[in-house]
Amino acid sequence: MKKTIIYYLLLAFGLFTGCSQHKEKSAIDLKTKLMWFDAEANFERFSYPDSIDFYLEKIKSIGFTDAVVDIRPITGEVLYKSEFAPQMTEWDGFERPEFDYLEHFITKLTSWD
Repeated sequence: MKKTIIYYLLLAFGLFTGCSQHKEKSAIDLKTKLMWFDAEANFERFSYPDSIDFYLEKIKSIGFTDAVVDIRPITGEVLYKSEFAPQMTEWDGFERPEFDYLEHFITKLTSWD
């Protein structure tokens, strides 16, 4: 009888300990890990959809869960078509080809797991 009680106590202790460790790991895994993409520093780099795809996959593969996309650089212009602010199409001598930068980021990021 005494051995049976000790066995059940050890079993219960093991279950509770195992569950609490699992919860701690899950909380860590669920933590949001953000990567900031600066508008000026990445203006030329993110002027092509395949480059955006490459860098989003890269940050995802190293553990980032989300990306913050800068869409209003220090110039006051925006990186999307707007009726309220001028669109930035050139930075530091580089002219961006015509494509919807923001829409591409949104499409890719909403499809992340």
